[in-house]
Amino acid sequence: MDIIRAKEIISILAEGVDPTTGEILPEDSVCNKAEIVRALYTVLNSLDTKKRTKTLPANAGKPWTKEDDSKLKELYEAGMSTKELSAEFERSSGSITSRLARLGLIKD
Repeated sequence: MDIIRAKEIISILAEGVDPTTGEILPEDSVCNKAEIVRALYTVLNSLDTKKRTKTLPANAGKPWTKEDDSKLKELYEAGMSTKELSAEFERSSGSITSRLARLGLIKD
């Protein structure tokens, strides 16, 4: 396995998705625990040989609260785009998409 594929797999896992099936991981999956997600992102950052020009969102790897879920649902149903939601919640677009799917607002 080359480093590019390894980084892809780690990145997909960090977003809460099974890299072999593309399915969203169960909420109780070890890969959805905040400390594990932070560790995966730390590894991804350390694998970059070039200086990063883009930093991770401030809330990357942090657990979602019930309040976050309610607000996400409200804003999504009001028509806010994934990009706008990413900025609002300071999370990646993949994280937003995964959470919307987990909340049943979009299909996997």
